[in-house]
Amino acid sequence: MGGSSSVDLARAQVACDQGEYREAIRQFNRLLTENVEIGRPTEPDEGLDRCLRAVEGAEQAAIVLREIASEYENQPAGVKALAVLARRDLFGRAACGPPSPLYYDLLRRFGPTREAARVILARAGSCLRAAGHEEEGLRDLERVAQEQAGNPEAAIALWTIGTHYRDREARDRATHYFQKVVDEYPETTEYPFHPGLKVVQFAKSDLEFLHFYIFSPSLDRLMKWLDRDLLHGQLGIERSRSIEIAAKLVPLLILAGALGLIVLLVAFLRRRNGPLTTVPGWVFVRQWSIWMTVGLLLGLESVRLLRDFAIVSCTDLEDPGVMSFLRFYEGADIILSVAVLVVVLSGESIARVFAIDRRRIVRLVVSILGGILGGVVLASVLPIPLQWLGLVPSGLDPNRHFSTDLTLPMGSWLWGAPLLLLWATTEEVLYRGVLHEALRRVFPMVPAAVLGSFVFALAHTRPLGATVSTFAIGLVLVLLRERLGSLAPSTACHFLWNVRIVAIRR
Repeated sequence: MGGSSSVDLARAQVACDQGEYREAIRQFNRLLTENVEIGRPTEPDEGLDRCLRAVEGAEQAAIVLREIASEYENQPAGVKALAVLARRDLFGRAACGPPSPLYYDLLRRFGPTREAARVILARAGSCLRAAGHEEEGLRDLERVAQEQAGNPEAAIALWTIGTHYRDREARDRATHYFQKVVDEYPETTEYPFHPGLKVVQFAKSDLEFLHFYIFSPSLDRLMKWLDRDLLHGQLGIERSRSIEIAAKLVPLLILAGALGLIVLLVAFLRRRNGPLTTVPGWVFVRQWSIWMTVGLLLGLESVRLLRDFAIVSCTDLEDPGVMSFLRFYEGADIILSVAVLVVVLSGESIARVFAIDRRRIVRLVVSILGGILGGVVLASVLPIPLQWLGLVPSGLDPNRHFSTDLTLPMGSWLWGAPLLLLWATTEEVLYRGVLHEALRRVFPMVPAAVLGSFVFALAHTRPLGATVSTFAIGLVLVLLRERLGSLAPSTACHFLWNVRIVAIRR
């Protein structure tokens, strides 16, 4: 019996491949009706599914499917054909609109079947994507998870619920559903309606990256709002592009907010005697104002935003030369850094900006090493009050963040070290040079150092604990710049700090 059934199964598969759909469906239906065991009991079922999908893509598919549903009424082929018709009808309607009579007929007659569950899953997914219908979609998915327990349809329902909560930053609830899939279903569970979709493997991957943030929990919520509600929902930008745009907009918005706060403080807290025109220890001849500084920093971040879009748009191009170089993030950043240094240092005395007193070289080295040690201590101490308040997790943070994953540029120290030095120099010229001197024109040294370090910290869009640590490093670098009257010590300290981080992460 087993050998004869295997031959019938092979004949049915060949008939379907040759376009003899009705003969193939007749054979598959007979095998399923007889409940024949052939190696894997699901082979006839999968073969019938595959053949009906081929019918669905053929001419006059709707007519043929209705004839099959009528001819094999209450039999496996008829149930599956009715399910295909009901699912096809869903795609011709508005997202999560009223179901068709076919949908209700399928649920009334064959509600507990896996075929009906697949159609429910299709409509539930549409409801989750339609504003105001999320609860309806979740309710249907929970129903499938209960009625189809043990089947792949239940696993895909649980996984879909988990992804819904993950995308809305309800990560604890998402963890519950992903873990349930992993615990209750074997890793080989495959969703038959989408060949190749290994549900449990997807759930394991989602669990692994569930606490992986682009920026931080709070900033990721802002990114998801920009993506889902503004760019995709209001402006109609397709989802594959809206998430990229949102991820690039967040750093610009955060920096703009920090600089906006500085502008407001300048307006209300100017020195009583008016702005200063000179301060001992200034390194620039050009007098940078707050408005000039804000324009420079926002302009740089805006150019970076355009750069990111250009790199993404050029990833599929094969043109050589300059565009091939710009395709790499480091290559574009080198050009931006050099451009910033040229704009700021044009007309300035490099010897004055990066002055080093050779007679006091020992003091310089001690100051740099002391700055690194002081940065470590201050970066460790400042987050403690936030830990007491519960704003920053104490101990090992389970979350991982893209923005803090500093890796070696260009992959090796030969290329990476010069780039780290270039980027450290650029940031020191911008923050301890331009921004600090602009703030010193209207604030005493301590408020200027605090405000400049505040902007420096937020410019890196990191989670709160790391932001506080970056703020502490900013204070140390300002102190070096003020005490030694040059950007060389703070640049050296900044460079060595980055080298330390990269060495630890390697």
